[in-house]
Amino acid sequence: MADSRMQLAVAGASPQGAAEGTLVTAAGSPEGSAVIVNRIAQLIADGRGFMISNTARETAEALVGTSFSDTAPAFLVDVPSGTTMYPAEITLNQGGTVAGGVITLLVCLSDKIRYSSGGTTKTIQNMSFKEERAAVCVAYSAVSAITAIANTDDISLDAALIKHDVATDPYNPSKRYQWSYLTNASPKLVGPAALIIYSFAGSTAPSWFYSIKWVEYPTT
Repeated sequence: MADSRMQLAVAGASPQGAAEGTLVTAAGSPEGSAVIVNRIAQLIADGRGFMISNTARETAEALVGTSFSDTAPAFLVDVPSGTTMYPAEITLNQGGTVAGGVITLLVCLSDKIRYSSGGTTKTIQNMSFKEERAAVCVAYSAVSAITAIANTDDISLDAALIKHDVATDPYNPSKRYQWSYLTNASPKLVGPAALIIYSFAGSTAPSWFYSIKWVEYPTT
């Protein structure tokens, strides 16, 4: 009788990256179970998930203006050549000074590196703690100048109007923003590329407690 058992290898910290049509070893857990998870969750577990958040955890940051400016986004994540990135989650909760009117939020994609100057270069945290792998993508907040170049593909991933409120029921879904790969199709950004988030409102810029997460790996 033929042996039909499946042989598993404990999942490692790097995707196998084999060419199409190549047979690879099935991934398994240390307990011997087959690992069947969605790709983004597995990349996070493998130490390829990253995030940025407020510089001071107790302080909401004013981001970014009182009108739309194509070259001045609230957040920017640049994806360099040789790297592939999938957005995983974007969470924005109001705090600090209330915005001066309804907040407009735009989440956009670009097929170019966009950073030019200004803003704050964010410290990027690996979502697998004690994982030594550093991010290759570079993230910024309150950028004052990104490259205003027409893209081959200029895409709005999402957009929202958010009621300005930091006092009465501020965590009502209509008063916060959350985008997740669990409920939306996540785009594959093959560098050079960028994730760009704009945020603006009336006479006073909105202030946010935020967390932006993504996964990345070398482009094969």
